[in-house]
Amino acid sequence: MFSRIYSLIFLLLSAPLLAGAADLAKTVQVRGFSYETPISLYVRQGNEYTPFNLKPFAPNSAIQLKPEQGQLTFFVEKNQDAAGDKPASKKWLRVAQVPVQNQTSDLMLAFLPATAAAPDSDRYNVIVYDNDARSFPVEAIRIINLSPANIAAKIGENAFMVPPNETQVVTPALDDKRRIYTQLAAQTLTKEWRFLFKNPIYMPVQAKLTCLIAYSASVMAARGQPGNLNPDGTQAPQMVLIQWTDMVPAETSTKGK
Repeated sequence: MFSRIYSLIFLLLSAPLLAGAADLAKTVQVRGFSYETPISLYVRQGNEYTPFNLKPFAPNSAIQLKPEQGQLTFFVEKNQDAAGDKPASKKWLRVAQVPVQNQTSDLMLAFLPATAAAPDSDRYNVIVYDNDARSFPVEAIRIINLSPANIAAKIGENAFMVPPNETQVVTPALDDKRRIYTQLAAQTLTKEWRFLFKNPIYMPVQAKLTCLIAYSASVMAARGQPGNLNPDGTQAPQMVLIQWTDMVPAETSTKGK
């Protein structure tokens, strides 16, 4: 009788620990983008190093990763010099660590350059965006401001400000053609406002939209819109708007719940 009672108590006490271990062992869907230049990274998965290549302001294809001890650790490959008759060998240099919450299943990571004085282990300032339905639901619009300017937004009937390095998510009402009239404007150094976007946005069924604002030279050059140039002829950075749409499988949507 007592042994059964002790067994029941043990199961009750260990259930949260077992659930936590299961959360830590689960995989997370991860995408990311770099700031101005491409980055070739690797993320450690046990004894293997999985490539994680990034393009400026354009999320890569999602991959499934398993956090280790509650975080993802990113490395760059650094070849050691050959010594004598020994060939050069690989050395992995850690450049960033990203904590992962137990309840998270879908992340987007922005790798921004850290300060010049930062050690190699903190080479990048990584901003984590939660793509889970509770933080970024279906039919929502997410405004990410990675520029140094204040952004004024009016999405449908929702009007708000997005300061530098801040993010705002809204779920506006759609019209009968699934459109939302959207206005985005940036505040210049002279405190004037300049429109970046002023048009209806179409929202596909089972989708969510990201609008990223950045102060970029690479995007202007890639679009073939030189605009202002530096004295040496290189592209000068300007305010740019980048948009992408994520399609959400119906079974993962929690809209209206």
